[in-house]
Amino acid sequence: MKFKTQLSIGVGFFTTIVLIATALIISDYFIKKEIVSISERLKTIAEIVAISIDGDAHSRLSENGNYEDGDYRSIKNVLNKYLEITKSENVYDIYTMARSNNKHTLQFIVDVDTGSTASEFREDYDTSDFPLMEAAFNQPKAEYQLLEDKFGTWLSAYAPIYNAAGKYVGIVGVDASAESVHHVQNTIISHITVITFLALIITVPLSWFISGFISKRLQQLTEFAEQIKDGHYAHDEAAIVKIEVLASQRKDEIGFLALTMSHMAEKVAEREAHLKEKIKSLHIEIDEQEKKKQVDELEDSELFQTLLNRSRNPPSAAE
Repeated sequence: MKFKTQLSIGVGFFTTIVLIATALIISDYFIKKEIVSISERLKTIAEIVAISIDGDAHSRLSENGNYEDGDYRSIKNVLNKYLEITKSENVYDIYTMARSNNKHTLQFIVDVDTGSTASEFREDYDTSDFPLMEAAFNQPKAEYQLLEDKFGTWLSAYAPIYNAAGKYVGIVGVDASAESVHHVQNTIISHITVITFLALIITVPLSWFISGFISKRLQQLTEFAEQIKDGHYAHDEAAIVKIEVLASQRKDEIGFLALTMSHMAEKVAEREAHLKEKIKSLHIEIDEQEKKKQVDELEDSELFQTLLNRSRNPPSAAE
């Protein structure tokens, strides 16, 4: 497998992991943000509904009234009106509650829900697992996560109901069903998924381009290494020129490597030239020694000695 292909696969795999991780982080962020936004809207609705309720009528109803009283019908009409108005805000149910004589227990007073999840008039509700319901008698509160009770799974918000004297006499609860929250979550996830998929499609040619860009530079370094291996160090060589341009253009690790290899080539060329000069001098010295040896051998030969003696003692005319 070519280096370019390996690099492309590596870059693509790394980019895919990063994109998926980023998508998960982003989707989690936006889901939490949207849940907080829904909770805050529910709290605002609860505050508006609480202001619209006659606190004195609610106090009478919770203490001595029944579901056939005019106070009950009046409060229920208010709740029904706001339920119709806020259906676009994913509101499923609106109800009121009052304190009971038991600790961590509230009582349902009016509930507009008429389905299987509807509460009964003055039905007790254990708030041990829902401390914000108790705290809502002092100021508006909102849950920022889905909570499950015997009626189902909900995202809820609460606001206090005050009487004419400014004393709290109950709370308004506003619920959004888990299905509506999950719908919002799924919408966000689907949008993030589409964006991630499109990004992955772009990643394929981008990875190939990046790997080609890097491998091209490495190929230049490889060609330069081949030039050095073959003993070509002259700076008019095409590969040498390319490597010097690469070293001057890039300021990263590849550029540094190109610069280092260029300097290495210069040093190798200098050392080779110096070595050649030494070898040439050595050859000359060896030649001189060989010549001297041959002369010595010639001088020591019997023929040379005879000729030398004759030259020194020429024969007389009589001889």
